[in-house]
Amino acid sequence: MLSRANRIRMFFKGTPASVMTAALLGMMSVVIFFASAVLSVMERGNAGLILGVMGVGAMILDVVGFSLAVNHARSKGEDVYYGMSLVAVILNGAMFIIYMIFYIFGFLISL
Repeated sequence: MLSRANRIRMFFKGTPASVMTAALLGMMSVVIFFASAVLSVMERGNAGLILGVMGVGAMILDVVGFSLAVNHARSKGEDVYYGMSLVAVILNGAMFIIYMIFYIFGFLISL
């Protein structure tokens, strides 16, 4: 049985920088989401334009991260490991969908 450190090393083995960047962008989007939620609660929903800009910026990060991860997943090389690429695709895709739901919901409320 592999030790924990060896299992982690095997998970990241052969992962290119573009996929690591995609995963990092997804994690940044999650942090921005929770930070904007906390700020919105602290301001009782009147935080203004800055939270909208933060959300749009995070959505752009998700699109970039998703495209980087999918581009790697589509490559047909023999030494392609899909573990981290799959994590990045799921993370960025889920966060993009969450942001879209909030923006559509906010748009419908403002009508």
